[in-house]
Amino acid sequence: MHVSIYTDGASRGNPGDLAYAFIFVKPNGEIFERMSGFIGGADDDIAECVAIIKALEWVEAKYPNLKFILYSSSQVAINQINGKDSVLHFKKYYQRKAKRIIKGINVDFAYAPKTNQYITTCDKMCEKLLNNVEKIEAEFSHG
Repeated sequence: MHVSIYTDGASRGNPGDLAYAFIFVKPNGEIFERMSGFIGGADDDIAECVAIIKALEWVEAKYPNLKFILYSSSQVAINQINGKDSVLHFKKYYQRKAKRIIKGINVDFAYAPKTNQYITTCDKMCEKLLNNVEKIEAEFSHG
């Protein structure tokens, strides 16, 4: 079975609060895994990197024998991971971590535009998480 993974990262400010999200999609379009998380404060490139790493870790832990294509809306991150770009946006730590995981799994990488329905789903997951964090922060600051 060939599975698609879609990832996205989002920030509130740069640097600012960051979130990541990923979803796993079966060939029939059914989403069967989804995850999002809060990263904390950093620059926005980190959010895209963390989204990719978290998705790869999920594959490594749960589905090491399946074939995947991982899509990201960050062309820079995809170029870095495919070795086509020397820009250091895909931070060295994340690049090393990704390369270690990739050795043990069957995954290819591709770009998907922000308008892709699954990237949009990931973006909404990130935004929902960041909205919740802002809400909690506001409650604590007024309490």
